[in-house]
Amino acid sequence: MEVAIASVGAVICALGVAGFAVPTRITKGLDGFKASPTKIYGWAAVRVLMGVVLILGASSTAFPTLIRLIGAVLVLKAALVPLMGLERARSILGWLQARPVPLLRLLFLPVAAFGAFLVWAALQQ
Repeated sequence: MEVAIASVGAVICALGVAGFAVPTRITKGLDGFKASPTKIYGWAAVRVLMGVVLILGASSTAFPTLIRLIGAVLVLKAALVPLMGLERARSILGWLQARPVPLLRLLFLPVAAFGAFLVWAALQQ
């Protein structure tokens, strides 16, 4: 399971690094999500899967309680997507797209750090 958690962390870290390097390209990519309910719900399903991987594999990491908690938060946030509705999800994506580039870069830094932390925590044992 360490490899699965490290893989989840690597994907999150890569998204954070890409968002820091080219934030406008990432936010333009969100247009497809705003137009398609399937993509919004599909991304929620991916987040559930990532959260389940973290929950199930947490015991093999350096910080099992924290990784389990993070996994539970991912699952909970993904489960809230259908409850908040498509219009609310679209408005959140629109808000993100309207932010200036320096702020977007600042927002993507913790994403990259979080992904790097997951990789590190998974490979410590």
